[in-house]
Amino acid sequence: MRRISSLILVVLLAGGAAEAEMVTARWGLKGPVQHPDTLSFQPSDQGDLMAIDLSALPARTQVYRARLFFFGLNWKEKGFDIVPAVKADGTLRPAGQRLEPAPPWLQWLDATEAVRAWVQARTRQGLLLMRTRRAFDAPATFLEIAYEGRGTDKLPPQTSQVKALYRAGQVFITFQEIDPPDGGQESLTWKDLLEKFRGDYYGPVPDHPGRRMTYQVYCHDRAITAANVGQARLLAEVLPGSAINTRLGLPIKTPTGLTNIHAGRRGEGMGEADKVTVVRVAVEPSTSLGPGPGKPIPPGTGICVHTVDKAGAFYYAVLAAEDGVANTRDLSPANSVGPVRQEVAPPEPVLYAEFPSQLEKARFVQQWYSFWTVQPMSPVPFRYDVGMGFCPELAKASEPLTIVRGGWNKWPSPYRPSRPASGFYMCHTADQPEGDVDMRMGLHDSNHTVKGFDQGKWQPFLTNRQTALVEWACKTWPIDRNRVNVHVGAWGAPDIRHANLYAMIDGFVEPELTKGWSCWDRAVAIWGTPDMYEGRPDGENPYVYTNLTDWVLANPAAELPFVWARIGGGHPSEIGWPPYPRFFWAMMQSKQPFLWCAAHGVDVPEALERGQIIIRRDRSAPAFANCSLDDNVGEGDLKSAQALQGGGQVNGWVMWDSEDIEDAADRYGITVWVGPRCPVPDGVVDMTPRRCQKFRPRPGAKFTWTNSLLPPAEPAKVVQSGRAVADKYGLVTIETLAVTKDKHRVLIRAD
Repeated sequence: MRRISSLILVVLLAGGAAEAEMVTARWGLKGPVQHPDTLSFQPSDQGDLMAIDLSALPARTQVYRARLFFFGLNWKEKGFDIVPAVKADGTLRPAGQRLEPAPPWLQWLDATEAVRAWVQARTRQGLLLMRTRRAFDAPATFLEIAYEGRGTDKLPPQTSQVKALYRAGQVFITFQEIDPPDGGQESLTWKDLLEKFRGDYYGPVPDHPGRRMTYQVYCHDRAITAANVGQARLLAEVLPGSAINTRLGLPIKTPTGLTNIHAGRRGEGMGEADKVTVVRVAVEPSTSLGPGPGKPIPPGTGICVHTVDKAGAFYYAVLAAEDGVANTRDLSPANSVGPVRQEVAPPEPVLYAEFPSQLEKARFVQQWYSFWTVQPMSPVPFRYDVGMGFCPELAKASEPLTIVRGGWNKWPSPYRPSRPASGFYMCHTADQPEGDVDMRMGLHDSNHTVKGFDQGKWQPFLTNRQTALVEWACKTWPIDRNRVNVHVGAWGAPDIRHANLYAMIDGFVEPELTKGWSCWDRAVAIWGTPDMYEGRPDGENPYVYTNLTDWVLANPAAELPFVWARIGGGHPSEIGWPPYPRFFWAMMQSKQPFLWCAAHGVDVPEALERGQIIIRRDRSAPAFANCSLDDNVGEGDLKSAQALQGGGQVNGWVMWDSEDIEDAADRYGITVWVGPRCPVPDGVVDMTPRRCQKFRPRPGAKFTWTNSLLPPAEPAKVVQSGRAVADKYGLVTIETLAVTKDKHRVLIRAD
């Protein structure tokens, strides 16, 4: 009889276990929660106390996951310091570890261990002590728990057609959405989506009125089933419309192929919405030079891109969830896939659109890519647009790459040539913090997260992304790594710190981003005030990091890219002319090669544009200073700078032959002259060889130098000579070198 009872008990337990499943539910005050009025906030002498009524949570259940969500946060405040707590004898005390933001999305606090402890202790009221008070939307707060139990019969319909593709360190997971915002239609304009979809710079955003549908993406080292989904890792929670590009509207059959709009915002920039086609991302890569675009994923399809953090063979599943209730019951090959073999590797952009245009005697192709990134290239997983332009028929074995970063607000700046060009041109989107202005000089990484200011740090995300993109481009196309140049607009030029990557920086080259009222206002709005960064390392303080003048002065021995500042025209007052005179002085003091020119018809900038002077990382360039031909840049007051609006130059008239520089261990030679357009026939200038490959004297080494005139029909004639000593950085400077419109050969020899 006892044996029969045991068998019955085993059968009953097996039957009960068969009915158990992973259940997801939310505890909160109101809104999209399954257990309303179960969360309260109580003041205490140690901080605010959150009390959660757990009566609806089965006793002794297995807790798989617990997520605590907050909304309406300001990242500039201190972060949450929340710990589990208990009351004993009327005393409140901490009873566990602090709740931390869950990477990589950092959208919620991980409360799993706290809830497990409550269940194990059979606590019917969980307490969380907020030791750091922070402004947030209290009524919208909720605790979501995934646990073992019996779920509701009102589950959302399940996703289907789940696929997973590994490529370059990332797994691309696609799935069929439930009631997709595009209605499954192939061709749509933004006018068609205007009332059906909300998005921002980075993609779709929750549409609070009505149904709140999301898609939960799971990963496991075994095939995912209803029985083991609780042990699977929650990778991401994806919103509807995840494959829609909210950054760019790409119209059909236009010469330029681009129209920039505020794609996802109602009422903003929608004047041409009836003409602008909705573009979806692509997954299938293209590999050849000048390829056609990758095929966009089908309408009604969602996407999640997982950047691999663990190598091996893994399985993936996508579950539909409505107001937090996930369909964990219906798992089948339709919504699960695997195994997918994956490796940890640098991510690469994926081509999604291509626009060819015919120029004279050549075809120009503008390609657009999606680049999905994580830290340290973005605060959280984001997608960025990358544009590549080139003439396929003119691409040779080794071509220059120019990165165009001159967009005014949040849009990239694709290069549109007027005539065939043999080089490659890249543009890419920057970071979008608050408002309608991107930031090209980094963000605090608590942006877009539940972290507070004290729980993160400022990072140069755009610089990190651009470095990765340069590596990708150089592997993909025949690019000369020694001729990677950056054309910058406003909002800084951190590239000046990276002579190991860039040969030349040109454009606004804002040396101190916080000078000029427009720059200052935007910097404070985006970064917070300078006092917030007191005590932080220089690399984590944007007000220090973006002060390029101080950095140049502090690093006189560093080799820099050639700097060509083009500031002038209509923006020097708002973007900031005041720091430029000091920056030019710092470049001269540090003996660095640079040019400032706000005028047309000046010889050196025109020679650079025509390719008469070629700047390379593996080639020396002369650093000129104190030239008698320079214009007066003043002291920072707009009225004191000579011809700022209509012209003006520093180092704009002294030309050099970049092809015949002699760079040897014991000698250095270069040909220089005054450009033919210069209104003055001769002058004097200090010259220092920089970026030398072999001519690297030891400090204190002695040299003799000669300045020989090179008439076309006569032998070289020495017109000037002297002695020089290498300074403490090993730099040799010839002071008051005489130059005329005839060519001069300057030769420096070791004693």
